Amino acid sequence: MDGKTIIISPKRFLNHFLHLSTTNGPPELPNLFGSFKVDEQNIRDRLMITLNDAPDLCPGFQFAVTAAGPEQDIVCGLYAAGHVPVDKARANTTNAQPNPISRNDDAADCERCAKGEYPTVDWSRLELPIIVTTEASADPYNQSACDSETETDNDLQGRKRVIRSIEACAQSVFDCQPRTPLYMILIISDTARLIYIDRAGVVVTTAFNCRTNEIPIVGSLRRFARPTAAQRGHDSTFQRLDPKSAEAEKTRQRAKTSTPDDYATTLFAESLDSDWPWYCLTLISG
Repeated sequence: MDGKTIIISPKRFLNHFLHLSTTNGPPELPNLFGSFKVDEQNIRDRLMITLNDAPDLCPGFQFAVTAAGPEQDIVCGLYAAGHVPVDKARANTTNAQPNPISRNDDAADCERCAKGEYPTVDWSRLELPIIVTTEASADPYNQSACDSETETDNDLQGRKRVIRSIEACAQSVFDCQPRTPLYMILIISDTARLIYIDRAGVVVTTAFNCRTNEIPIVGSLRRFARPTAAQRGHDSTFQRLDPKSAEAEKTRQRAKTSTPDDYATTLFAESLDSDWPWYCLTLISG
């Protein structure tokens, strides 16, 4: 992620990076983002509600609002339906269930959302992060604003906060998932940008008004949710291990065979942290 940033049009972005999947569904969802104000208190909650309720947008996936970081930054994003983070209030219950935000939530769920009691982000399962800010001047890729003589210190700090959120979010996903690229969506007040980020650099679209032109966001989400995991950016040479699987148990048993003079196996045993996901790497000989 230390390389240069390239800015291209939304159409070119979709055709170049997300051309592998097409859908026969409607090309747009009118007024997808026109039903709520960008400056309202629960903008992220309302946005996830809108996306979850959009018909046939991302089958097999759900959008959720989660908390992350020492200051509990809010991270929106897309998860596979079976891996949506669990609400804090339900985490210690016997029948804990995923709690994606939906208009069908009961009053208690809505009250927890209003208080900011979000589940903790799962970086190992987050498929597509969505960064949301209501500060119209906080677009870190708006070069003309950066060069403007009317730029204020608040504008500068706002752009720095957003770019730090983007970089920290991407780094956290790359730390927990064997990935090639990561796709993201950045929403800044009424405008938005699509982002492709990998360890070489960033490709970002020009800003577009997501209230009057939903096609880039709708198109990217429709195309993202339908191809294979490898086409979504996952490294197919890695396979995640279920902690309860026979392969995971074999791994734990292998670690128990370490002896003080077996340096490699000792390091292997120390690396088996149950708080982190485990992966099995496929080696191709020849």
